[in-house]
Amino acid sequence: SRIFHVVISLVRHGLFPGWEDVSGKEKFLEHLRDLALRVFTNAVGVLADNDALGEALAENPWVINHFLGSLLCELNNAQTKPNEASLAAKCLRHILTVSSAEATSKAFELGLRRIIVDAVGLGLASHARLEQEASRFAIALGCC
Repeated sequence: SRIFHVVISLVRHGLFPGWEDVSGKEKFLEHLRDLALRVFTNAVGVLADNDALGEALAENPWVINHFLGSLLCELNNAQTKPNEASLAAKCLRHILTVSSAEATSKAFELGLRRIIVDAVGLGLASHARLEQEASRFAIALGCC
């Protein structure tokens, strides 16, 4: 249970409980957050590749509630963190292609269309992996 809360905290907020006053922690916590995002994206990808993601999300609706906004924010920050944005695009593509229409609708309400268009454009200009993942995401949702 503690590991679960630490991973959620790292991915959503870049926080590690109990590290409020540790000097030099920012770079280390940023690295941990990146690793947590990679682990989460890989887990979602494995579930998707084995056609188990839809069932897992149906059984655990908290995943969408906890991560949708954070992943969209990560994708929206593609200008400063293109590697993390490409991971977020991949993760969102997997999640939203198998989740409910309600989750997809919520993502569009949060600005998904503009965020994807911006990420694809930035990727075309300067980051191939971001362009690839954001384009796959846009095609999968049929939104751009």
